[in-house]
Amino acid sequence: MPPPPGQPRPSLTGASTPDESLFPGAWQPLTPGGVAAFAFSSGRRLFVAQSVMALLAAGVFLGILHHAALPVLRQAIDQLPDQGSIVNRLLVSPLTNTTVLAQSSMLAIAVDSPGRGHAGLRSDFRVWFRARELAVCSVFGCTAFRYSQNSTMAFNRKEILPALDAWIPVADAALALVFVGGLFVAWTLLASLFFPIPMLVARYSDRALPLRSSWKLSGAALMPGALLATAGLAVYGAGWISLTAWLVVAVLHLMVGWLYLVLAPLSLPRRETLEKALNPFTAPALPTQEEPPKSRNPFTSP
Repeated sequence: MPPPPGQPRPSLTGASTPDESLFPGAWQPLTPGGVAAFAFSSGRRLFVAQSVMALLAAGVFLGILHHAALPVLRQAIDQLPDQGSIVNRLLVSPLTNTTVLAQSSMLAIAVDSPGRGHAGLRSDFRVWFRARELAVCSVFGCTAFRYSQNSTMAFNRKEILPALDAWIPVADAALALVFVGGLFVAWTLLASLFFPIPMLVARYSDRALPLRSSWKLSGAALMPGALLATAGLAVYGAGWISLTAWLVVAVLHLMVGWLYLVLAPLSLPRRETLEKALNPFTAPALPTQEEPPKSRNPFTSP
């Protein structure tokens, strides 16, 4: 049974807060009003919404790896010889020339022992196994990692392929954990950085927004942009847009967050409305009892 008018609604935590009665249940961060509802909802509700968004983004990320990267990696391993290893920071392999093991529009893997490079590779990400280092290249440039010293790593088909199949579930779990944790760290830092913006908007538009509520609103305002970036990542993984186009979407997702930081506070109630609702000494007026209709009998006395 819903609570009577003027009474607080129960929150997700089971406690009743009078300020939640002024808002619909915070469940979607897609509209300015939906984002504003998280300002006066419980912290657990915001955490649940962010968890759903983070798990969705992590699922898309892992899906791209399995759909676009893992097949290329398997093909590259199949092209390796039966012998080969990396010993004391030196690649020892029968592949002595520059050899492209596998490539797609997204990923290319090659062996480049002479260090000559390959001008024909146009993949978004290029991995080069050189004589003494591993180089990863993209539109951002190249980063080189020296091989580990005083250690031996397999670089042949017979040893790497079984290890890959064994470690895929562990790698998926680790990547998902790092991805979700990274998103929560980023959202926490950005909300702590941006929360003065909705407070200023609320102050100059005569809206009620305490500091803690402003922080929760800022955290919710980042989710529409995250959803846009996730959608762009899925489209890029499907091969419908280029990496450059996805980078444009990544920039736009920041602008979407800033837009919601400004628009969401305008959906909050006026300060006077909130103060009246939170005042425990104000109660809704009870309806007055109507007087019974007078008799129309002319023989009755008034």
